[in-house]
Amino acid sequence: MAGGAHEELARYGQLGDLGLELLRRVGRQVARSQGFPPAEGHVAWTDEAVDELLFEMIGRKGENFLLTCFPKTVDDASLEKMFFTSIRNFLIDEAKRTERRKLRRRFAARLGARRTGFARCLVLRPGGP
Repeated sequence: MAGGAHEELARYGQLGDLGLELLRRVGRQVARSQGFPPAEGHVAWTDEAVDELLFEMIGRKGENFLLTCFPKTVDDASLEKMFFTSIRNFLIDEAKRTERRKLRRRFAARLGARRTGFARCLVLRPGGP
């Protein structure tokens, strides 16, 4: 799309209004569709919770992270995919830091190491795997 977020980032070297809106839209999409628990202090993925997530992500990765996404993209669609992947990976890293995730990893390591007849199985959730 001419005049979109990608062009804005190319022209000004920073995220403008279009880029921010794209980042927020993708952030809402990832947070609400990928089954991650809401940000700490929230009971659902509200717009405020998503904004806090993005603020935390950019704070940890540094603002230059957005500029490192840019050379790997050619248009708004590829920039959107890059944002999606970056946000999803950040949420995965955050989930790994929780106590529940650490406990699950310890269980998996113990059960897998013993060969006790336990097998991994796919857990189906309403609305998809």
